Amino acid sequence: MRRLSTASLGLWLLLLSSSTLAAPAAEVAAREAEERFQKGMELARQGRAEDARVMFLEAYSVAPTVRTLWNLGLIELETNHDVDALHHFRAYAADATVAPEKRAAAEARIAQAYARTGHVRITGALGAAISVDGIPAVASARASEEIDVAAGRHVLEARTANRHDRVDVDARAGAVTDADFAAASTGPPRAPGDAASPASTSVPPPAMEGPPVEHRDPQTTSSLRLWTTAGFGAGALASVVGAGILLAAASSDHDHAMALLSGLPAEACTNSNSAACVQENDALQSEASKRNASTGLFLAAIALAGGGVASWFLLAPHQAPASGSVSILPDVSRSAAGLTAIGRF
Repeated sequence: MRRLSTASLGLWLLLLSSSTLAAPAAEVAAREAEERFQKGMELARQGRAEDARVMFLEAYSVAPTVRTLWNLGLIELETNHDVDALHHFRAYAADATVAPEKRAAAEARIAQAYARTGHVRITGALGAAISVDGIPAVASARASEEIDVAAGRHVLEARTANRHDRVDVDARAGAVTDADFAAASTGPPRAPGDAASPASTSVPPPAMEGPPVEHRDPQTTSSLRLWTTAGFGAGALASVVGAGILLAAASSDHDHAMALLSGLPAEACTNSNSAACVQENDALQSEASKRNASTGLFLAAIALAGGGVASWFLLAPHQAPASGSVSILPDVSRSAAGLTAIGRF
């Protein structure tokens, strides 16, 4: 009887000491969480939203409260962590201690986050472990499972002991996209440990990155090649003609300026504002402006001609590359301009 009483006393003392130690531990956690929460509020007031989000996450992990959960959801919406915000506001609305008016406010935030995120309805993967972009999402899928994802393209995988299937989805914001793994399965289940063969594996080959390759028939390619090159050539020709016209006009202005100065001393217009000198100066300025414009048109012609040559070769049908090279060099001077092509054709 005495031994039983001693044992009971020892057990009682052990429970008392455990509860005594647990109370200070909870108080310490609450105090640390409050410090992090206040730090997060200060960072939010400073406009450092991402740093504030980290502080709220730490506070919630140390000692979860609905107050922290609400502010965490708000800052996640602000920093575009929309999937996390959706989950946290759902948890907030599901808490029995939340007042009805606050729950209504949370429902509004849930609708906002839902409209900014994608939602995938998974079927044909009963009991499978589901991952999204390689990150585990569902441990064991139900017959119909809906998960929230960021809007955009994702790779979903379903794994069981005997099967590994993959579905690529493009989740649109605010909409539900179906991912049917039953339709994605292309082969029978294989025993664990068996090596997968191309005929039996249900995993499709990885999708190539970048835009899909468009295959054109040779006739379409030839027409595109011809019209593109012709367009560049026409633009180059028009630029050369325009440059020639401007050069001719510049030469006419130069001749007019020289005619105005004929019969006058060489230094007659050095500091003179006579009508003849003003007209001569205007003619020289007009000549310079037209020559500059002409040079610009010649450079444009060179660029267009280069584009035509490049399109001719780049749009050519696939074949063994021909040996040889072509160089196009500009030839511009005060009185003439043009293009020089050097190489083997």
